Amino acid sequence: MDRYHIVLEKPIIKELSTADALTRKVRTRLNEYLGFDVDTLLRDTDAVVFGGAVRDSLAEMEIHDVDIMALPRAAANIANRLVVGMGYKRVSLSTVDVATLYAGVKVINEPWTYLKNKAIVQVIRPAIRYKNPISDLNGLLSNVDISACGVTYNGSVGEVVKLAIEDCCNKRFAVIPYASMCQNNRIHIRTAKLEDRGWKQYENIKDLRAWSNIVYT
Repeated sequence: MDRYHIVLEKPIIKELSTADALTRKVRTRLNEYLGFDVDTLLRDTDAVVFGGAVRDSLAEMEIHDVDIMALPRAAANIANRLVVGMGYKRVSLSTVDVATLYAGVKVINEPWTYLKNKAIVQVIRPAIRYKNPISDLNGLLSNVDISACGVTYNGSVGEVVKLAIEDCCNKRFAVIPYASMCQNNRIHIRTAKLEDRGWKQYENIKDLRAWSNIVYT
């Protein structure tokens, strides 16, 4: 096994004991959007669905795209399954506006974007050197810029930011300015889109470091 071929022996997210109903909800919503069983796509990889698709499923809102974070070997497997098994086609960044939201985020590589009908999947690979791949992947997932995006799915629903699941269910969020994914040139676009869809931003958080699960280096 090389350093990129990591199959997680335990979840990289904190699973919740009461999450069975939420897991069923998210899995069903992802399957409907993708047009196939999401667990088949993720099987035997370290890949994790994170952010918007899980957030919107928990909030019972329309999914706009599915982001999948994976280490290099798993990313290649996911890409192959999307094209060969699921009938998706890879498209350029200019074809799908949502992909531009990741431009300039230095901790990840340029996403691979796949399209089938109106369904969009982005495969995202960390742009980091791996001393401990699992810890680094977990740390990157934890460094989301918006609290409600700190939710994940890899066979079960979990959160990598405290209260993220609760935030999703209540359609509320906070900007996490210390996170490595927080970029000044895009955060106002992301928050505006959420607010346009009826999400409410926290007005005051006295100590965001204590409130969040961000991994600081």
